[in-house]
Amino acid sequence: MSERLNDEETMETTHASGEDRLEALPNDLLGYLMSFLPSHDSVQTCVLGKRWSMLWKSVPALRINDPDSYDDVSGSNTFVNEFLLLRDPTPLNVCDISSDCVETAADYPEWADEAFQQMKPWLWDALSCQVQVLKICFPWRVIETTIISSHLKRLHLDGMHFEGCSLDFSSYKVLEVLEMISCDIYVNILSQTLRHLKINGGGFCIDDRIRISTPNLIGFILAPLWGWAPLLYSKSLLVTTSVKLGEGCEGNCVTVVIHHVKDVMLNLVEPTILWLWKVCRAQQILS
Repeated sequence: MSERLNDEETMETTHASGEDRLEALPNDLLGYLMSFLPSHDSVQTCVLGKRWSMLWKSVPALRINDPDSYDDVSGSNTFVNEFLLLRDPTPLNVCDISSDCVETAADYPEWADEAFQQMKPWLWDALSCQVQVLKICFPWRVIETTIISSHLKRLHLDGMHFEGCSLDFSSYKVLEVLEMISCDIYVNILSQTLRHLKINGGGFCIDDRIRISTPNLIGFILAPLWGWAPLLYSKSLLVTTSVKLGEGCEGNCVTVVIHHVKDVMLNLVEPTILWLWKVCRAQQILS
């Protein structure tokens, strides 16, 4: 009770003296707190005072969460391009491009292609600023991937369509976590560094089986809704593997080429065969 009274007295003294406790915080801490705000809101803090007029330039995050239609994407371009031009080259912890857009890349491929081309420079800028966590929730149709990063550790993709390219993450030197939610995947996935892979919703190619080559994977969650279940190759110890195939999945078969699996959980709509091949067969199967 006495501690509570002391806190209340301190607050009353602070209010009475007009003290601004935020002013006592160092710029690095203020920038960290501001990194949880949408970038548009963090810029608006410049009206709070002289000290705040430049703080937004060094916020270690890029968060764009307002483009929910094509028109809004065009409008956001002006703000984001100016934002990236004026901010300091501070390393980014997070780049988050999110949308509540209901359109899909498969339904409007030309629209999805143009949206990706308009917003791709944002990715280049984020990667040049050594971003460590990249989150994209937007119906892009990606037909080429030539992005290189030595700093990206986590990649979260939501609602995207991949076709005519290869999701080859060999140039991502420290990428450990890949999450793909409600994505259309028509390409192979390759990574030497990936430790955790989650594919939930969406689906795979219906004409051919894609290959997932992640030799150092330790955690694998697969829950597509449709398409041919993929071929997974991993030579490390998979600690946890969860496979749940939807009713639209073809072939009813998941092929896994691995050394060992510690814990496997299968949740299958229809009977599915899980083949665990010895490593000596891996080269023959993948060739």
